[in-house]
Amino acid sequence: DRLLSNLTEEEDFILGIMLGYDRLKQCERYMRIKRMKQCVK
Repeated sequence: DRLLSNLTEEEDFILGIMLGYDRLKQCERYMRIKRMKQCVK
């Protein structure tokens, strides 16, 4: 079983779109998560 917290940024984005979340908000969320992960590296 996979936890939602273990999804890749791309999987999280696609799932949000499939569930009907606002596309702009999903894009903003995706970019925010990507930036945070780049800072941690």
